[in-house]
Amino acid sequence: MSKLRTTLSTSLATLAIGSVSLVGSPTAHAQAPIQNPEPAPASSQTTSRTLSASSSNSSSSKTSGLTFGARSEAVRSLQAKLTRAGHYVPQTGYFGTMTQQALRDFQASEGITVTGRATARTLSALGGVSGSSITSTSSERTARSAVTSSVSSTRQAASSAGAQAAVDFAYGAIGTPYVYGGTTAAGYDCSGLTQAAWAAAGVSIPRTSYAQWSGLQSVSTSNLQPGDIVVFYGGSHVGLYVGDGQVIHSSRPGQPVSKVSMSTMPVSGAVRPA
Repeated sequence: MSKLRTTLSTSLATLAIGSVSLVGSPTAHAQAPIQNPEPAPASSQTTSRTLSASSSNSSSSKTSGLTFGARSEAVRSLQAKLTRAGHYVPQTGYFGTMTQQALRDFQASEGITVTGRATARTLSALGGVSGSSITSTSSERTARSAVTSSVSSTRQAASSAGAQAAVDFAYGAIGTPYVYGGTTAAGYDCSGLTQAAWAAAGVSIPRTSYAQWSGLQSVSTSNLQPGDIVVFYGGSHVGLYVGDGQVIHSSRPGQPVSKVSMSTMPVSGAVRPA
């Protein structure tokens, strides 16, 4: 009897240990079904939610490159358009507080609801922004044309289509870093900027400031027209005249391309490429 009790106790202990091992084993948990506390929605619900999410993503993607904190080529284009409209902002490609304020100023000047955001109406009034996916309607294009005419009327008319192209290029270059010997959008020196501006108009001019002064048609500084090249400091510096006594120039290291009054520097003469 004593032997039977011992055998039964041993068997029961073995069964208990085996039960604990089975309950706590990784294999047992791996094979257990995953429980979802919420039943899956019906197929019609899934379709509705999916379409809604897709629509939301599509809508946000249209302006994702022109929102506060964004960094993109679309932002750089926006900054160039704002600058050309008379609301200067460095063309860094980053949408920060300066870009936001320039947008507010532009919106206020054009009678657009002031939000500091790149709304469809704002972009339309600016003439569209390269890299953005907002398109304009016929009425928006009409508004854009009116704004363009208004902006143009505040500047002196260029002497030719080529001169206007050079001026437009110079406005677009505002904010570009100064680079000694620079001739590209990565950076310009003074004559590199004027040469690039006229190259955008399809006109080839000499490379250096002295060569531009001596090799192009001389004009009186009392009869300047937008697109003319104003010479300063005896020929060591040049800038592109854009009207109203203003030039756009690339002056020195640490100072990006900017628009300034030509009266801030000693004028030596002026030339006209075309």
